[in-house]
Amino acid sequence: MGKRRSARAPKARRPARTRSGQEIVEAILDAAAELLAHGGFAALTTNHLAERAGVSIGSLYHYFPNKEAIIARLAERLEVRAVQELEARRGELPEGAAKEQVVRTLTGTLAASGLGAAATRRALLMDVPRRWVESAMRTRATHVHQLLSALLAKRETVREGDKELMAFVITHAVRGVVEGALMYRPELFERPELAEEISELVARYTAE
Repeated sequence: MGKRRSARAPKARRPARTRSGQEIVEAILDAAAELLAHGGFAALTTNHLAERAGVSIGSLYHYFPNKEAIIARLAERLEVRAVQELEARRGELPEGAAKEQVVRTLTGTLAASGLGAAATRRALLMDVPRRWVESAMRTRATHVHQLLSALLAKRETVREGDKELMAFVITHAVRGVVEGALMYRPELFERPELAEEISELVARYTAE
C-alpha cells in the first residue's frame, strides 16, 4: 500500500526571513510548478526539484521537509496570486463601469498568466488534497464573494434579488467551471472564448 497522506496540510520547516532565503523558496516553487506541468506529482523528487531550482538539496530541506510541503505551499501561492490579480484588475476599472465591463474584466483573471500554466493548475487540482489548502481557498473565495457583493449592489442593470446570495452563487459556479475545464478540457485555457462564455453566464444570471 502507498504512503497515506496526512489529513493536515504539510508545513514548511521555517519561513524565509532574508531576501536570499525568499529567492531560494521562490526558485523551489517555480521549479515545482514546471515539473508538475510536465510530469505530475508522482514524477517529482526533491533531488529533481533542487536541481531544477539551482539550489542544493540541503537548502531545499532547510525550508521544506518534503515534496508534499512544497506542493502545498505552491497551491497556496496560486490562491494568493489569484486574489492579487483580481485586485489589480479591479483597480483598472473606471468609476461607474458598466456591469458587462466589470464581469469581463474580472473573469479575465481566470486565464491570467500570473496564475501559472493550465497544466500546473490541473496537477495541483488533481494531486493536492483540498484540506492542504483549505485556508487559502477559503480566503480567496471570501475575498471574491465580498468584492462581487459590493459590485452587484452598485449596478442598476443587475436584477432584483439578494446580492450577497447572488455573489455566492457566481463565485462557486465560476470556480466549478474553471475546475471542470482544468480537469477535463485544459486546452480550453488556450482559447479566449472560455472567459467570454463565463462572462456571458454571469451576465445572463444577473440580467434584469
